[in-house]
Amino acid sequence: MEIPREIDIEYDVICCACGTGGTLAGVAAALSPERRAIGFSALKGGDFLRDEVVREFEHRHGLQLDWVYVAKMMYGIFALLDRGDFPAGTRIFALVTG
Repeated sequence: MEIPREIDIEYDVICCACGTGGTLAGVAAALSPERRAIGFSALKGGDFLRDEVVREFEHRHGLQLDWVYVAKMMYGIFALLDRGDFPAGTRIFALVTG
């Protein structure tokens, strides 16, 4: 529940990878009503993400992602963007927890 209070930039949606869902539950409980949280499962499967997301993200941004959690979250965020699930101008905060 402390994480949202530590974020010093404006955002509408906070995204995080989920194992058991504890971080997502705490983050969601601490948000004001105009904000929302979205969790992305980091459970089994998703080996395809290693090539599809991690290397591309590292190439574009110079940051290597942990493929078990963070890469799956980033893949999910980009998939939602591609589907048009976020209105134009939505400020997305991707929480990297490890």
